[in-house]
Amino acid sequence: MNESSRPMRGYFIVFDGPDKCGKSTQHRLLCDYLFDHPADTNKFIQVLRGREPHNTPQGLEIRRRLENREFDNETFFELFVGDRKTHVQNTILPNMNAGTIVALDRYYFATWAYQVSNGVSKERFWQAHKGMPVPDITFFIDTPADVRLKRMGLCGDGFDTKYELQKRLDGIYKDMVGEFKDHNIHMINGNRPPTAVFEDIKKYIDALIFPQVKQ
Repeated sequence: MNESSRPMRGYFIVFDGPDKCGKSTQHRLLCDYLFDHPADTNKFIQVLRGREPHNTPQGLEIRRRLENREFDNETFFELFVGDRKTHVQNTILPNMNAGTIVALDRYYFATWAYQVSNGVSKERFWQAHKGMPVPDITFFIDTPADVRLKRMGLCGDGFDTKYELQKRLDGIYKDMVGEFKDHNIHMINGNRPPTAVFEDIKKYIDALIFPQVKQ
């Protein structure tokens, strides 16, 4: 069966949250689950696994700056938006239009959390992202700040300062649920074994993609 006759529409699924919250693990578990979904008996599901930053010139520059600890909020904002626009135009939309499920590790929520919270105006954010696709469903993985810091291997000197920064991020992500009220965002408790976290996510995904299957 060719792409134009595939009996599924494309979906856009996003995982987001602070570093080391567990979103990348859940992103991987979802893709593995969809690749071999029990309701997809005819194997029609096609999944594209992606992440931000993407492999664009802007994305490569973002990674270089992060590695060299060259932090400039304005520059990062422009680079992330440029990377995202290219990713959306060249990869995300064409695959969605072909009936593929696009599952992304980070999206524009991270730009809000890290750049808007540090001075970029909300108006500028919305203008820069005008016309970009809204995910069908988004999962924020909510894992306590102290757990994330331990996963980063951060303890001892400066821990209290780092903890306050991570707690601030927690508040930003929780506030975003209200800021993006027209988005289908679900805050998922990430302070559990990964398989238990995914059981919650799986229920939302099955209801979205296979509503005809009795849960």
